[in-house]
Amino acid sequence: MNPPVGARRRVQGLLRNLRVLHRGTGTLGLAELVVGRALPGKLTYRRTAVMAIRVEAGQRHPELSPRRIPGPEPGLEAFYAQLAVAAEPRVPTYSKDELNDRFAAGWEPWVFHVGNEIVHALWVARDRMSVGHCLLKLSEDQRALEAGVTLPAHRSQGIGRRALDHLRPVMAAEGVTHMLGAVGGYNRRYLSAGMTDEEVEPLLTVHSVCLAGREWLRTVPLSPAGAALRDRSGLPPSGWTRGRESSSLEIRGA
Repeated sequence: MNPPVGARRRVQGLLRNLRVLHRGTGTLGLAELVVGRALPGKLTYRRTAVMAIRVEAGQRHPELSPRRIPGPEPGLEAFYAQLAVAAEPRVPTYSKDELNDRFAAGWEPWVFHVGNEIVHALWVARDRMSVGHCLLKLSEDQRALEAGVTLPAHRSQGIGRRALDHLRPVMAAEGVTHMLGAVGGYNRRYLSAGMTDEEVEPLLTVHSVCLAGREWLRTVPLSPAGAALRDRSGLPPSGWTRGRESSSLEIRGA
Protein backbone atom coordinates (compact mmCIF):
# COMPACT_ATOMS: atom_id res chain seq x y z
CA MET A 1 0.00 0.00 0.00
CA ASN A 2 1.48 3.33 -1.06
CA PRO A 3 1.61 6.15 1.52
CA PRO A 4 -0.67 9.16 0.95
CA VAL A 5 0.63 11.88 -1.37
CA GLY A 6 0.74 14.39 1.49
CA ALA A 7 2.92 12.10 3.61
CA ARG A 8 5.34 11.51 0.73
CA ARG A 9 5.66 15.24 0.18
CA ARG A 10 6.37 15.86 3.85
CA VAL A 11 9.10 13.22 3.85
CA GLN A 12 10.58 14.62 0.63
CA GLY A 13 10.53 18.12 2.12
CA LEU A 14 12.23 16.90 5.30
CA LEU A 15 14.98 15.14 3.32
CA ARG A 16 15.47 18.22 1.15
CA ASN A 17 15.83 20.46 4.22
CA LEU A 18 18.29 18.03 5.81
CA ARG A 19 20.42 18.09 2.66
CA VAL A 20 20.45 21.90 2.70
CA LEU A 21 21.44 21.92 6.38
CA HIS A 22 24.18 19.37 5.74
CA ARG A 23 25.69 21.46 2.95
CA GLY A 24 25.78 24.50 5.20
CA THR A 25 26.90 22.89 8.47
CA GLY A 26 28.64 19.61 7.70
CA THR A 27 27.93 16.29 9.39
CA LEU A 28 28.94 17.36 12.91
CA GLY A 29 27.08 20.63 12.65
CA LEU A 30 23.94 18.79 11.61
CA ALA A 31 24.42 16.34 14.48
CA GLU A 32 24.65 19.26 16.90
CA LEU A 33 21.32 20.63 15.73
CA VAL A 34 19.58 17.25 15.79
CA VAL A 35 20.84 16.28 19.26
CA GLY A 36 20.01 19.70 20.69
CA ARG A 37 16.43 19.45 19.51
CA ALA A 38 15.86 15.75 20.20
CA LEU A 39 17.28 15.72 23.76
CA PRO A 40 16.96 19.28 25.11
CA GLY A 41 18.51 19.67 28.54
CA LYS A 42 19.69 16.04 28.69
CA LEU A 43 22.47 15.71 26.15
CA THR A 44 24.17 18.46 24.17
CA TYR A 45 27.01 18.35 21.72
CA ARG A 46 28.69 21.47 20.39
CA ARG A 47 31.52 21.91 17.96
CA THR A 48 33.10 25.37 17.90
CA ALA A 49 35.73 26.50 15.43
CA VAL A 50 38.21 29.13 16.62
CA MET A 51 39.51 31.20 13.72
CA ALA A 52 42.05 34.00 13.42
CA ILE A 53 41.46 37.01 11.18
CA ARG A 54 44.57 38.79 9.97
CA VAL A 55 44.29 42.53 10.50
CA GLU A 56 46.74 43.96 7.97
CA ALA A 57 43.91 44.38 5.45
CA GLY A 58 40.60 46.11 5.97
CA GLN A 59 38.88 49.40 5.46
CA ARG A 60 37.51 51.88 7.96
CA HIS A 61 33.81 52.68 7.73
CA PRO A 62 33.15 56.14 9.18
CA GLU A 63 29.62 56.07 7.73
CA LEU A 64 28.70 53.72 10.62
CA SER A 65 30.02 56.20 13.23
CA PRO A 66 32.11 53.50 15.01
CA ARG A 67 32.83 54.04 18.69
CA ARG A 68 34.67 52.13 21.40
CA ILE A 69 32.58 52.56 24.56
CA PRO A 70 34.57 52.87 27.82
CA GLY A 71 31.60 52.18 30.10
CA PRO A 72 27.82 51.70 30.33
CA GLU A 73 25.62 54.22 28.58
CA PRO A 74 21.88 54.49 27.84
CA GLY A 75 22.27 53.86 24.09
CA LEU A 76 23.92 50.49 24.69
CA GLU A 77 21.25 49.50 27.21
CA ALA A 78 18.54 50.45 24.70
CA PHE A 79 20.23 48.36 22.01
CA TYR A 80 20.16 45.20 24.15
CA ALA A 81 16.63 45.97 25.34
CA GLN A 82 15.50 45.76 21.69
CA LEU A 83 17.27 42.42 21.29
CA ALA A 84 15.63 41.15 24.48
CA VAL A 85 12.20 41.97 23.05
CA ALA A 86 13.01 39.98 19.90
CA ALA A 87 14.01 37.01 22.14
CA GLU A 88 15.92 35.15 19.41
CA PRO A 89 17.67 31.88 20.34
CA ARG A 90 21.46 32.18 20.78
CA VAL A 91 21.39 35.96 20.24
CA PRO A 92 23.14 37.67 23.18
CA THR A 93 21.11 40.05 25.32
CA TYR A 94 22.49 41.78 28.43
CA SER A 95 20.70 43.55 31.25
CA LYS A 96 22.15 46.70 32.84
CA ASP A 97 23.80 44.63 35.59
CA GLU A 98 25.22 42.15 33.06
CA LEU A 99 26.67 45.04 31.03
CA ASN A 100 28.33 46.39 34.18
CA ASP A 101 29.80 42.93 34.83
CA ARG A 102 31.21 42.74 31.31
CA PHE A 103 32.87 46.14 31.59
CA ALA A 104 34.28 45.20 35.01
CA ALA A 105 35.70 41.98 33.52
CA GLY A 106 37.62 43.92 30.89
CA TRP A 107 35.47 43.49 27.77
CA GLU A 108 35.37 46.48 25.44
CA PRO A 109 32.35 46.98 23.16
CA TRP A 110 32.51 48.62 19.77
CA VAL A 111 29.21 50.02 18.50
CA PHE A 112 28.13 51.05 15.02
CA HIS A 113 25.28 53.36 14.06
CA VAL A 114 22.67 54.14 11.46
CA GLY A 115 21.75 57.74 12.11
CA ASN A 116 21.90 58.22 15.86
CA GLU A 117 20.87 54.65 16.70
CA ILE A 118 23.24 51.83 17.70
CA VAL A 119 22.45 48.99 15.28
CA HIS A 120 25.46 46.68 15.76
CA ALA A 121 27.67 45.82 18.74
CA LEU A 122 30.82 43.72 18.95
CA TRP A 123 32.84 42.96 22.09
CA VAL A 124 36.66 42.76 22.23
CA ALA A 125 38.83 41.10 24.91
CA ARG A 126 42.57 41.58 25.31
CA ASP A 127 43.96 38.53 27.11
CA ARG A 128 41.59 35.54 27.05
CA MET A 129 38.60 34.27 25.16
CA SER A 130 36.01 31.83 26.39
CA VAL A 131 34.50 29.02 24.34
CA GLY A 132 31.91 27.68 26.74
CA HIS A 133 33.95 26.62 29.79
CA CYS A 134 37.14 26.38 27.74
CA LEU A 135 39.39 29.38 28.42
CA LEU A 136 41.98 30.23 25.77
CA LYS A 137 44.91 32.47 26.67
CA LEU A 138 45.75 35.05 24.01
CA SER A 139 49.17 36.35 23.10
CA GLU A 140 49.91 40.08 23.33
CA ASP A 141 49.27 40.61 19.63
CA GLN A 142 45.86 38.88 19.64
CA ARG A 143 42.36 40.07 20.51
CA ALA A 144 39.18 38.03 20.96
CA LEU A 145 35.86 38.96 19.38
CA GLU A 146 32.54 37.95 20.93
CA ALA A 147 28.81 38.56 20.75
CA GLY A 148 28.69 40.48 17.47
CA VAL A 149 25.02 41.14 16.70
CA THR A 150 22.92 43.46 14.54
CA LEU A 151 19.39 44.63 15.27
CA PRO A 152 16.88 42.56 13.28
CA ALA A 153 15.58 45.53 11.29
CA HIS A 154 19.09 46.30 9.98
CA ARG A 155 20.27 42.84 8.98
CA SER A 156 21.14 41.70 5.44
CA GLN A 157 22.74 45.09 4.79
CA GLY A 158 26.37 44.08 5.35
CA ILE A 159 26.66 46.06 8.60
CA GLY A 160 28.28 43.23 10.57
CA ARG A 161 30.76 42.59 7.78
CA ARG A 162 31.67 46.28 7.55
CA ALA A 163 32.01 46.51 11.33
CA LEU A 164 34.49 43.62 11.32
CA ASP A 165 36.30 45.17 8.37
CA HIS A 166 36.57 48.49 10.23
CA LEU A 167 38.18 46.90 13.29
CA ARG A 168 41.02 45.33 11.30
CA PRO A 169 43.04 48.53 10.59
CA VAL A 170 42.10 49.90 14.02
CA MET A 171 43.53 46.83 15.76
CA ALA A 172 46.57 46.83 13.45
CA ALA A 173 47.37 50.39 14.54
CA GLU A 174 47.42 49.12 18.15
CA GLY A 175 49.97 46.39 17.37
CA VAL A 176 47.46 43.56 16.99
CA THR A 177 48.15 40.97 14.28
CA HIS A 178 45.11 38.67 14.64
CA MET A 179 41.52 38.91 15.88
CA LEU A 180 40.13 35.58 17.13
CA GLY A 181 36.51 34.59 16.78
CA ALA A 182 34.51 31.46 17.61
CA VAL A 183 31.91 30.03 15.24
CA GLY A 184 29.43 27.29 16.14
CA GLY A 185 29.54 24.12 14.08
CA TYR A 186 26.02 24.80 12.84
CA ASN A 187 27.17 28.17 11.43
CA ARG A 188 30.72 27.38 10.35
CA ARG A 189 30.77 29.68 7.29
CA TYR A 190 29.70 32.88 9.06
CA LEU A 191 33.01 34.31 10.18
CA SER A 192 34.85 33.63 6.92
CA ALA A 193 32.05 34.88 4.67
CA GLY A 194 33.49 37.23 2.07
CA MET A 195 37.10 36.63 3.18
CA THR A 196 39.90 34.87 1.39
CA ASP A 197 41.96 31.98 2.75
CA GLU A 198 44.85 34.42 3.17
CA GLU A 199 42.75 36.54 5.56
CA VAL A 200 41.30 33.80 7.81
CA GLU A 201 43.29 31.02 9.48
CA PRO A 202 41.57 28.10 11.27
CA LEU A 203 43.24 27.58 14.68
CA LEU A 204 41.46 24.80 16.54
CA THR A 205 38.14 23.09 17.11
CA VAL A 206 36.59 22.76 20.56
CA HIS A 207 34.29 19.76 21.02
CA SER A 208 31.94 19.93 24.01
CA VAL A 209 29.67 17.17 25.33
CA CYS A 210 27.36 17.92 28.26
CA LEU A 211 25.54 15.03 29.95
CA ALA A 212 23.58 15.25 33.19
CA GLY A 213 25.00 18.70 33.92
CA ARG A 214 28.64 17.66 33.45
CA GLU A 215 30.73 18.91 30.56
CA TRP A 216 33.69 17.31 28.80
CA LEU A 217 35.92 19.14 26.35
CA ARG A 218 38.36 18.14 23.63
CA THR A 219 40.46 20.56 21.59
CA VAL A 220 41.81 19.66 18.16
CA PRO A 221 44.42 22.02 16.64
CA LEU A 222 43.96 22.82 12.97
CA SER A 223 47.31 24.56 12.48
CA PRO A 224 50.65 25.11 14.26
CA ALA A 225 49.27 28.40 15.61
CA GLY A 226 46.29 26.49 16.98
CA ALA A 227 48.59 24.02 18.76
CA ALA A 228 50.48 26.96 20.28
CA LEU A 229 47.18 28.46 21.48
CA ARG A 230 46.17 25.14 23.06
CA ASP A 231 49.53 24.73 24.82
CA ARG A 232 49.58 28.35 26.01
CA SER A 233 46.12 27.79 27.50
CA GLY A 234 47.28 24.73 29.47
CA LEU A 235 44.94 22.33 27.67
CA PRO A 236 45.86 18.65 27.27
CA PRO A 237 47.34 17.64 23.88
CA SER A 238 44.82 14.81 23.42
CA GLY A 239 41.74 13.20 24.92
CA TRP A 240 38.82 14.64 26.83
CA THR A 241 38.93 16.77 29.97
CA ARG A 242 36.28 18.11 32.33
CA GLY A 243 35.08 21.61 31.54
CA ARG A 244 36.07 24.29 33.99
CA GLU A 245 33.29 25.72 36.10
CA SER A 246 34.16 29.22 34.97
CA SER A 247 32.42 32.25 33.56
CA SER A 248 32.93 33.87 30.20
CA LEU A 249 33.43 37.09 32.16
CA GLU A 250 36.76 35.91 33.58
CA ILE A 251 38.91 38.20 31.50
CA ARG A 252 40.57 40.96 33.47
CA GLY A 253 43.61 39.86 35.45
CA ALA A 254 43.22 36.23 34.47
